[in-house]
This record gives sequence, C-alpha cells and structure tokens, in this order.
Amino acid sequence: MKINFFKVPKIKQFSYKPRYYQEIEERGGFSIPKHQLRGYTLRKKWENMRKSNRKPEVSSNRLFWIILLLLLLTTYYFFDFNLSSLLRK
Repeated sequence: MKINFFKVPKIKQFSYKPRYYQEIEERGGFSIPKHQLRGYTLRKKWENMRKSNRKPEVSSNRLFWIILLLLLLTTYYFFDFNLSSLLRK
C-alpha cells in the first residue's frame, strides 16, 4: 500500500439507478418537465427578484455623507477644534 502525504484522493462520483423503478408508473403518469428541474430557472428567478428589490444608490450615498458630517462635527466638538480658522478669509 502506497502512502501519499501530499495527494488527496479524488472523490468518486456515485450514480444510483434503481433496478425496479419506473418513473412514469410510480408517479401515475405525472412527471415534472426537465426545464423546471434545472437550477437555471431558479437562478434566473432569484436574480430577477434581487434586481426588482434594489433601491437606488443615491439614498445610501446621501446617508454616507450625513454620517461622515456628523462624525466630523462630533470630533471637532470633543477636541475643541476652532472652526473660525477655516472660515477666515
């Protein structure tokens, strides 16, 4: 038995096909169309829902500037920064 410390064995894919299962008979003639089973449709629906629920970035940008202004003003207040030097001409 050969031991490899650096190589990881590949995972073998297992596909199970039952011997005595007929899909149409078990479901009573009803079967789900393949295009509904694919992950593509779910992915597209999820993407469309995300796009429809997006809010414009203007409000978040405005909120950022308001928070930044408040933080600056509080630091000026706590450190007793003299604003008259900035407003002097």
